[in-house]
Order: sequence, then structure tokens, then C-alpha cells
Amino acid sequence: MYGLLLTAALQAAAPSPTPSASPTCSCARQCDAMWVEAASGLERFTGARLEVISSFRLESHLPRMEGLYGSVERRPIENGRDEINVAFMALPDTQELQLLAERSAQAFNERVTAAGKRIQCPAK
Repeated sequence: MYGLLLTAALQAAAPSPTPSASPTCSCARQCDAMWVEAASGLERFTGARLEVISSFRLESHLPRMEGLYGSVERRPIENGRDEINVAFMALPDTQELQLLAERSAQAFNERVTAAGKRIQCPAK
């Protein structure tokens, strides 16, 4: 019993990761590379195959019992740029899985941003 209480106290004390900014891209080639990475990352972090795949939306298959599922949207913003927004949801909605969802979103954003940095967009 003591071990369970200690584990719960440590988990409650663990700070949530600082949310990172949603990745943005500046040209078609860069956006396409980041979108491919977004699809790969969504499957990797949820452990589930993609159920919806389009040029502007990705969704992972819903877990049967517990785990993460997620969606990604690609939205146009100013000056021909796009923003890639991810949302991970946890089933069941426990503190542990919520923390996993937050950390997964942080890592996802870092991966997609890194994929974009490998592509140089032409100067406007």
C-alpha cells in the first residue's frame, strides 16, 4: 500500500512538460516533408495505424481498452505558411496517461520541426 501511495505522490509531483509551439512550414516541399513525418509520428506515438489520411487531417485508430489516440491538422496561416497541430487523447483519462499524451505531443512537435529544418525553402 505504501508503495502505491509513494508512486502516486511522485507522479503527482512530476512537472508537466512545457508545451512546444506547433510546427510551421514555409513552402510546399517543406510542408510535404513535415506532413509525411507527422503521419509517421502519429502512428509511432499512438502505436496504432492511421484511420483517416488526407492532405489536411490525420487520425489514429482508437484504442480498444487503453492508450493514446490522436489527430493532426494542417492549417494554412499567413504568407503561404502552414501550421501542423497535434492533439493526443488518453483512454482512460488518468493522470499517468495525460502526462504521456503531453510528453508525446512535445516529442511529436520536435520530430516534425526537425523534418522541416532539413528542407530549405526558396527566398521570397
